[in-house]
Amino acid sequence: MSDRASVIDAFLADSDWQDWARTPLSGDASSRHYLRLSSGADSAILMDAPPDKGEDTRPFVEIATLLLVNGFAAPRILAHDVGNGLLLLSDLGAHDFAGWLRKSPADETALYRSAADILLRLEAVAPPSHLKRMTPTVGARMIEMVGTHYSHASTDGLSAQMHDALASFAPEPNTLALRDFHAENLIWRAENAEQVGLLDFQDAFV
Repeated sequence: MSDRASVIDAFLADSDWQDWARTPLSGDASSRHYLRLSSGADSAILMDAPPDKGEDTRPFVEIATLLLVNGFAAPRILAHDVGNGLLLLSDLGAHDFAGWLRKSPADETALYRSAADILLRLEAVAPPSHLKRMTPTVGARMIEMVGTHYSHASTDGLSAQMHDALASFAPEPNTLALRDFHAENLIWRAENAEQVGLLDFQDAFV
């Protein structure tokens, strides 16, 4: 048994979830790992974010709380061990936008309209003052990862266009942005289309 498995066992010991089945979920570009815990029709999500690999669960909890208070569908915090980097979260569902659209492409308009509505609603949420701010210069610099990780080509022209666009339309950062707002971090809940599930927002900025 790995050290992290032992830490997780200790975290869940004597809880309602200790004997639930554990199914690994696909991770993201970080050192975090996820498990879906299930028992019958009930489920929860365990986030394993090792502090010794630079992970910190506190930003996720802060933004999740902010989103929930403002009526968005973020995971509820069921249990939290800051020191060991473990979070137990309510399960928002198994259907992210990307997976749903592969099966039901005719729903594309409905899904992306719901996503756009979320962005409009986020404009009304006052962002925490300590979050990083995406100035035109910072936004242009962020484009560099396209060349580093995807196109393997210079992004100088694209970065310049991003700088000019932000300088023209958003010169002063003032809106909460969840950063990783894309089709694999948005959960489609067909029974409540207005409540799109939101994930992976711990790197939110202004």
